[in-house]
Amino acid sequence: MDRTLQVMGMLAAWVGAATTSARADWQVWTVIETRRVLREDPAEQQVAVRLAAAQNECRGFQILIRSVAPVRGVRVEPGDLTGPGGAVLKAGQARVLRQHQFHLTATSYRNDAFRPGWYPTP
Repeated sequence: MDRTLQVMGMLAAWVGAATTSARADWQVWTVIETRRVLREDPAEQQVAVRLAAAQNECRGFQILIRSVAPVRGVRVEPGDLTGPGGAVLKAGQARVLRQHQFHLTATSYRNDAFRPGWYPTP
């Protein structure tokens, strides 16, 4: 059975709190497809997330935060996801993972697209 889940409640509350209490140089956005977002890629405007999944299927999305200054104390906690007909996916069923970045200092001899710079880990 397909269910469309909207993550707007949890994400909107978090983004709203983050952007009102943070400095104006913060940028927060989301992407639902799995892709590598580099530091030099422009920030996007998308904040709300809309997911569709079949029963027992896993779906994910990325919350991206960018600031020109170091940011401390960022905490992301999932909330219940709600969908059509009152369907609910409890927050306890969600997993939040943090993606780290590594600094490549030399061009890769295997792939010339990997030039020196910062890259997210898989």
